[in-house]
This record gives sequence, C-alpha cells and structure tokens, in this order.
Amino acid sequence: MSYAKGHPSALVAHFFPGKSQSFIWHFLLFLLPVSLVLIIGISLHYSFHTKANLETLEKTDLLNVRLAQLTVNNVLQDIISDIKYLQEHNQLRNGFIKTPRARKILEQDFLSFSKNRKIYDQIRYLDLNGQEIVRVNDNNGQPYAVEKDKLQKKDSRYYVANTLALDRNNVYWSPFDLNIENHEIEEPYKPTIRIGTPVYSSYGRKTGVLILNFNGNKLINEFRRATANIANHIMLVNESGYWLIHPQGKDEWNFMFSKSVTFANKHPQLWQEINANPRMTQQYINNSLLTYATIFFNTIGTTNYPAGKNNNGMDTETNSLWKIIAFAPPKLIDQSHSDFFKRNALFYGIIFILISIGAFLLARLQIYNQKSEAQSEYERSFRNILESMDLLAITLNRAGKVIFCNHSFLNLSGYKLEEILNSNWFELFVEQSEQDERRTRFNQTFSSGVSYSGPHCQDNTIKK
Repeated sequence: MSYAKGHPSALVAHFFPGKSQSFIWHFLLFLLPVSLVLIIGISLHYSFHTKANLETLEKTDLLNVRLAQLTVNNVLQDIISDIKYLQEHNQLRNGFIKTPRARKILEQDFLSFSKNRKIYDQIRYLDLNGQEIVRVNDNNGQPYAVEKDKLQKKDSRYYVANTLALDRNNVYWSPFDLNIENHEIEEPYKPTIRIGTPVYSSYGRKTGVLILNFNGNKLINEFRRATANIANHIMLVNESGYWLIHPQGKDEWNFMFSKSVTFANKHPQLWQEINANPRMTQQYINNSLLTYATIFFNTIGTTNYPAGKNNNGMDTETNSLWKIIAFAPPKLIDQSHSDFFKRNALFYGIIFILISIGAFLLARLQIYNQKSEAQSEYERSFRNILESMDLLAITLNRAGKVIFCNHSFLNLSGYKLEEILNSNWFELFVEQSEQDERRTRFNQTFSSGVSYSGPHCQDNTIKK
C-alpha cells in the first residue's frame, strides 16, 4: 500500500469541467443586468430632469420678459406724467414767463421737482426761438438753476427742433444714447433720453417747449432688477438692433463709437423673426429659445401702442421701437444637461461601485458553492469507486487519522468501521518500533506530494 497527496480542485476541474465557471463570467452575469437597470433609471432621471429644466427656463424667460416690459413701460409712463404735470404749470399757462418774478417762481418749482424726482439731469423751458428761459441742472442730487447770462440757444439741437415742430399734446422721444458735452461723450457714461413737448398758454397759443433730460441709469437699473433671474441672457436693443443693455455689458452703445457689431447682424435670422412680430412671443429657432417683446414710443406719449390708433382713437406716429430679448442659445440650454451629471455623478458613481462590490461577492460565493458541490460530487464518486474495488483502500488526513476505508479493508483487518474511523493509523496498524519512521515518511509524502513506496509500506506490516 502507498500514500499519495492530490489537489481536489484540479481533480474537480478534470472530472467535472461543466461545474466550474470562470469568475469573470459570474461577475458579469450579476453586474450587467443590474447595471442595465441602473442605466435605464439614470436615463429616465436625466429625461425628467432636462424636460423639467427646459419647462422652467421657458416659464422663467416668459415671466421675466413680461416683467421687464411692464417695468420699462411704467418708467416711461412716469416720464409722460412728469412732463404733462410740468406742462400745466401756472406760469407757463399764463404766458408771462419772461417777467423776472414768473421766471423765479418757475425756477423754484423746477428745483423742487428735480430734487424730489432725482431722475432728470436737466429740466428746461425754451421759447419758440430755442432760447433757454429756465434750466435746472441735477448736479448729482444737488440741483441748481443756471444763471440767466449762461443760458444758451439750442435751436440747432435736433431734439429741440423736433419738439418745436410738434402739435399740442404730442411728445417727442429722442434716441436712447450717451450724453455728449463739448462734443465729447461724457464720462462716466451717462445714458440719456430727451423728452420734449410743446407748451401752450391758456389762450391756446404756443409759447415754447419743455425738455427733460432723463437719466437712463434709472431705467437700466430697474430693468436689471426686474430681470435678475435671467441676467445672463436677457438684453434690450434699439430699433436698429444695437445693444442698450447687454447680458455681459459688452457691445453696449456701439452706435456711439461707430462700431457695427449689433444683435441684428450677429443673428440676422433671429432679428428678422423678432421684427416680423411685434407681440410678445416665445419660440425655438436653430435650437435656441427666443422670448421677446416690443416697447413702442409714439408722439402722444403713450407707450406700448403701435403706429396707427392709440387707446383713445387718436393718431399716433411711432418713432422708436425697443426690443426686450431673452436669448437662450443651445449652449445655455445644454448647460442643464451638464449640470445633471455634475450634481448626480457622485451619487450614481457610489451606486455603481456598490453594485460592482455586490456582484464581486456574489460571484465569489457562486464559485465557492460550485467548487464545494464539485468536491462533494468527486468525493462521493471516488468513494463509490473505492467501495466497489477488491483492493484495500484507506484515506488518511494530515494528522494520520483514518477518514475513509472500504469494505475490503474492514474484511481483512477484522475491525468495524466505527472502530477505525478517526483513529490514528500509525498507533493502530503499525508496529511501535516502526511508527516514528513511518510517520516521518508519511509527513514527507504529504508535504512534497511525491508518493513513497518501499518494502516497509506493504500491508504485511499491519498489526492484526
């Protein structure tokens, strides 16, 4: 009889190849289906997120454009109310403004008005020849009346000439531009609108004109405050497509510096669509979200009515159109897509890692179970073979204890199975004088995996 050591897994792989599957195969078997479910979940989340963001963008742009339109209209209506109020001043209605006393009263009222309103750089009354009769300068919140000998004749200025040509109750709006002093653009920039209206006495005779220099910073600040939610893509442009308010502040007032960069020539198709429809509109053009509204100016001083008939049925003549435009280009729309991944990448990354760890552990468990089943199957088959053999067969563990023996051995030895199992082979079946040598050789064989056979290993050494 001889002793030998074998590797169970190798025997399992040899006799039962179908029972042993690769670790990677099992890992992917668990990982891929769960990952597919995760991908579907991410896709649905992404779809809902982008759709909700797009709807929010549409509603926000529409709301802010409406608010901007209302804000600008309110500012312009306040200007109309102011100039109508001043037009009805008693001294102007009486027609005696050239007297020193009347002029002094008018100066004091203009000073008081300027101090309280704080939005007009200049308030002027000029006669029919364009000569200033009274002028009050704001002077950074400290208004003063210009002395009589320093008053100027302004008949050559376009806004004076245009106002002098108006009929009763009509109002002139100048272009919204930067104020010029001594033929130079004033710095810091002072956006200005000049509003004029004829002055008539109580007898129905035209006596002069009122000119207000409105400080446009008031309107710009109100506009930006009303549209703070979409400040990165809302703008105000004039009738020629020049920026009066730009989201980043660049390219504003280009027409004052003979620069040709405009919204109109930068986005000709969009500008064509905007001009084709004066009503508030929201639409997608070239994957861009465009929301716009129109601000109308007309000679009777009522805003938001196109040329033709106003709300009182009076003829109007539109001389300026501003466009409020919320322009969300594809880059801005796609930003919500990248925001989704920035916000959720860590969350879904952790979930995927947990799934991978779970798949790894399950794959190891599956491989372990398969190997255990294969080992058990092998042992059962091996024992059946040994049981059916006429040869003597025993199995020892590393400690030299009997863990298996067949019936042939039991018949030869005369022992019962329960007497042999878990007993020490060397103590029970080897002569005492040879036990040490046999143990040494057994341990060498068990450790090296090389069987040893010799005259001392024959079954005639078994004690009976």
